[in-house]
Amino acid sequence: MQMFASALSPQGRAGFVMANSASDAGNAEKEIRKKMIDAGMVDVIVSVGTNMFLNAALSCTLWFFDKRKAGTDRQNKILFINAQDIFTEIDRAHSTWTDAQIQEIAGIVRRYREEEGYSKYENIKGRCKVATLDEVRANDYSLNPGRYVEIIEKEMSDVDFEARMKELMGEFANLTDEAHQLEKKIQEDWKQIL
Repeated sequence: MQMFASALSPQGRAGFVMANSASDAGNAEKEIRKKMIDAGMVDVIVSVGTNMFLNAALSCTLWFFDKRKAGTDRQNKILFINAQDIFTEIDRAHSTWTDAQIQEIAGIVRRYREEEGYSKYENIKGRCKVATLDEVRANDYSLNPGRYVEIIEKEMSDVDFEARMKELMGEFANLTDEAHQLEKKIQEDWKQIL
Protein backbone atom coordinates (compact mmCIF):
# COMPACT_ATOMS: atom_id res chain seq x y z
CA MET A 1 0.00 0.00 0.00
CA GLN A 2 2.86 2.37 0.77
CA MET A 3 4.02 2.12 -2.86
CA PHE A 4 0.56 3.08 -4.11
CA ALA A 5 0.20 5.82 -1.53
CA SER A 6 3.30 7.56 -2.79
CA ALA A 7 2.27 7.08 -6.43
CA LEU A 8 -1.36 8.16 -6.06
CA SER A 9 -1.73 10.23 -2.91
CA PRO A 10 0.27 13.46 -3.00
CA GLN A 11 -0.44 16.17 -0.44
CA GLY A 12 -4.15 16.72 0.16
CA ARG A 13 -5.04 13.15 -0.75
CA ALA A 14 -5.27 9.98 1.34
CA GLY A 15 -5.49 6.27 0.58
CA PHE A 16 -6.82 3.36 2.62
CA VAL A 17 -7.00 -0.42 2.28
CA MET A 18 -10.53 -1.69 2.84
CA ALA A 19 -12.10 -5.13 2.89
CA ASN A 20 -14.19 -5.77 -0.22
CA SER A 21 -17.27 -6.03 1.97
CA ALA A 22 -16.93 -2.33 2.88
CA SER A 23 -17.69 -1.46 -0.75
CA ASP A 24 -21.22 -2.91 -0.65
CA ALA A 25 -22.13 -3.41 3.01
CA GLY A 26 -25.42 -2.03 4.26
CA ASN A 27 -26.53 -0.32 7.47
CA ALA A 28 -23.90 1.89 9.14
CA GLU A 29 -21.27 1.15 6.49
CA LYS A 30 -23.63 2.32 3.77
CA GLU A 31 -24.36 5.54 5.65
CA ILE A 32 -20.64 6.25 5.98
CA ARG A 33 -20.10 5.59 2.24
CA LYS A 34 -23.08 7.78 1.41
CA LYS A 35 -21.68 10.72 3.41
CA MET A 36 -18.22 10.37 1.85
CA ILE A 37 -19.63 10.09 -1.67
CA ASP A 38 -22.09 12.97 -1.27
CA ALA A 39 -19.30 15.12 0.23
CA GLY A 40 -17.31 14.51 -2.97
CA MET A 41 -14.31 13.04 -1.14
CA VAL A 42 -14.05 9.68 -2.93
CA ASP A 43 -11.76 10.01 -5.93
CA VAL A 44 -10.45 6.57 -6.96
CA ILE A 45 -11.38 2.99 -6.03
CA VAL A 46 -8.97 0.18 -7.02
CA SER A 47 -9.98 -3.48 -6.78
CA VAL A 48 -6.90 -5.57 -5.88
CA GLY A 49 -6.32 -9.31 -6.18
CA THR A 50 -5.56 -11.82 -3.44
CA ASN A 51 -2.41 -12.29 -1.37
CA MET A 52 -1.19 -8.71 -1.75
CA PHE A 53 -0.73 -8.13 1.98
CA LEU A 54 1.18 -10.33 4.41
CA ASN A 55 -1.65 -10.57 6.94
CA ALA A 56 -4.60 -10.90 4.54
CA ALA A 57 -5.03 -13.50 1.81
CA LEU A 58 -8.36 -12.14 0.56
CA SER A 59 -8.71 -9.56 -2.17
CA CYS A 60 -9.32 -6.00 -1.03
CA THR A 61 -10.11 -2.54 -2.32
CA LEU A 62 -7.92 0.56 -2.19
CA TRP A 63 -9.88 3.76 -1.55
CA PHE A 64 -8.34 7.13 -2.43
CA PHE A 65 -9.85 10.40 -1.21
CA ASP A 66 -9.23 13.91 -2.53
CA LYS A 67 -10.84 16.92 -0.88
CA ARG A 68 -9.24 19.14 -3.54
CA LYS A 69 -11.35 17.76 -6.40
CA ALA A 70 -14.23 20.12 -5.48
CA GLY A 71 -14.56 22.69 -8.24
CA THR A 72 -12.77 20.49 -10.79
CA ASP A 73 -14.13 18.37 -13.65
CA ARG A 74 -13.84 15.37 -11.31
CA GLN A 75 -16.03 16.72 -8.51
CA ASN A 76 -19.05 14.60 -9.48
CA LYS A 77 -17.10 11.53 -10.62
CA ILE A 78 -15.27 8.51 -9.21
CA LEU A 79 -12.68 6.44 -11.07
CA PHE A 80 -13.06 2.68 -10.65
CA ILE A 81 -10.14 0.41 -11.55
CA ASN A 82 -10.15 -3.38 -11.74
CA ALA A 83 -6.52 -4.33 -10.99
CA GLN A 84 -7.20 -7.86 -9.74
CA ASP A 85 -5.12 -9.33 -12.56
CA ILE A 86 -2.18 -6.95 -12.15
CA PHE A 87 0.37 -8.56 -9.83
CA THR A 88 3.49 -10.66 -9.71
CA GLU A 89 3.30 -13.90 -7.76
CA ILE A 90 6.08 -14.39 -5.20
CA ASP A 91 4.76 -17.78 -4.08
CA ARG A 92 1.33 -19.38 -3.70
CA ALA A 93 0.52 -17.27 -0.65
CA HIS A 94 2.12 -13.94 -1.57
CA SER A 95 1.97 -11.53 -4.48
CA THR A 96 3.47 -8.12 -5.10
CA TRP A 97 3.52 -5.29 -7.61
CA THR A 98 6.50 -4.43 -9.75
CA ASP A 99 7.33 -0.77 -10.29
CA ALA A 100 5.99 -1.13 -13.85
CA GLN A 101 2.67 -2.52 -12.56
CA ILE A 102 2.33 0.32 -10.07
CA GLN A 103 3.05 2.82 -12.82
CA GLU A 104 0.46 1.13 -15.08
CA ILE A 105 -2.25 1.71 -12.47
CA ALA A 106 -0.92 5.13 -11.46
CA GLY A 107 -0.91 6.14 -15.15
CA ILE A 108 -4.64 5.47 -15.37
CA VAL A 109 -5.19 7.67 -12.32
CA ARG A 110 -2.93 10.43 -13.64
CA ARG A 111 -4.77 10.50 -16.98
CA TYR A 112 -8.08 10.68 -15.11
CA ARG A 113 -6.73 13.56 -13.00
CA GLU A 114 -5.47 15.24 -16.21
CA GLU A 115 -1.97 15.57 -14.82
CA GLU A 116 0.58 17.29 -17.01
CA GLY A 117 2.49 15.01 -19.35
CA TYR A 118 -0.22 12.34 -19.53
CA SER A 119 -2.55 11.60 -22.43
CA LYS A 120 -6.31 12.02 -22.23
CA TYR A 121 -8.16 9.52 -20.02
CA GLU A 122 -10.43 6.93 -21.66
CA ASN A 123 -12.48 4.14 -20.09
CA ILE A 124 -10.94 0.73 -20.82
CA LYS A 125 -13.31 -2.21 -20.93
CA GLY A 126 -12.38 -4.66 -18.19
CA ARG A 127 -9.88 -2.26 -16.59
CA CYS A 128 -11.32 1.13 -15.63
CA LYS A 129 -14.35 3.38 -15.81
CA VAL A 130 -15.28 6.82 -14.56
CA ALA A 131 -18.75 6.76 -12.98
CA THR A 132 -20.82 9.79 -12.11
CA LEU A 133 -22.12 10.25 -8.58
CA ASP A 134 -25.62 9.73 -10.00
CA GLU A 135 -24.54 6.29 -11.27
CA VAL A 136 -23.10 5.47 -7.84
CA ARG A 137 -26.31 6.60 -6.14
CA ALA A 138 -28.34 4.48 -8.60
CA ASN A 139 -26.17 1.51 -7.51
CA ASP A 140 -27.18 2.09 -3.87
CA TYR A 141 -23.89 3.87 -3.06
CA SER A 142 -21.84 0.79 -3.92
CA LEU A 143 -18.10 1.37 -4.35
CA ASN A 144 -17.50 -2.07 -5.79
CA PRO A 145 -15.57 -1.62 -9.09
CA GLY A 146 -17.27 -4.74 -10.47
CA ARG A 147 -20.53 -2.80 -10.70
CA TYR A 148 -19.01 -0.20 -13.01
CA VAL A 149 -16.09 -1.71 -14.94
CA GLU A 150 -17.40 -3.84 -17.80
CA ILE A 151 -16.33 -7.46 -17.82
CA ILE A 152 -14.26 -8.65 -20.76
CA GLU A 153 -15.66 -11.77 -22.32
CA LYS A 154 -12.86 -14.29 -22.58
CA GLU A 155 -12.65 -16.50 -25.62
CA MET A 156 -13.12 -20.18 -25.06
CA SER A 157 -9.93 -22.17 -25.47
CA ASP A 158 -9.49 -24.65 -28.29
CA VAL A 159 -9.32 -27.55 -25.82
CA ASP A 160 -11.70 -30.38 -26.69
CA PHE A 161 -13.90 -30.35 -23.58
CA GLU A 162 -15.20 -33.90 -24.00
CA ALA A 163 -11.74 -35.39 -24.53
CA ARG A 164 -10.31 -33.44 -21.58
CA MET A 165 -13.16 -34.58 -19.32
CA LYS A 166 -12.57 -38.23 -20.30
CA GLU A 167 -8.89 -37.79 -19.50
CA LEU A 168 -9.64 -36.23 -16.12
CA MET A 169 -12.25 -38.88 -15.29
CA GLY A 170 -9.69 -41.58 -16.09
CA GLU A 171 -7.18 -39.94 -13.74
CA PHE A 172 -9.89 -39.65 -11.08
CA ALA A 173 -10.81 -43.35 -11.43
CA ASN A 174 -7.14 -44.38 -11.10
CA LEU A 175 -6.67 -42.19 -8.02
CA THR A 176 -9.87 -43.55 -6.48
CA ASP A 177 -8.70 -47.16 -7.03
CA GLU A 178 -5.33 -46.31 -5.51
CA ALA A 179 -7.04 -44.69 -2.50
CA HIS A 180 -9.19 -47.81 -1.94
CA GLN A 181 -6.11 -50.04 -2.11
CA LEU A 182 -4.36 -47.85 0.45
CA GLU A 183 -7.40 -47.92 2.74
CA LYS A 184 -7.46 -51.71 2.52
CA LYS A 185 -3.73 -51.94 3.33
CA ILE A 186 -4.14 -49.58 6.31
CA GLN A 187 -6.97 -51.73 7.69
CA GLU A 188 -4.88 -54.89 7.28
CA ASP A 189 -1.88 -53.24 8.98
CA TRP A 190 -4.08 -52.09 11.89
CA LYS A 191 -5.36 -55.64 12.36
CA GLN A 192 -1.77 -56.90 12.64
CA ILE A 193 -0.86 -54.16 15.14
CA LEU A 194 -3.91 -54.74 17.34
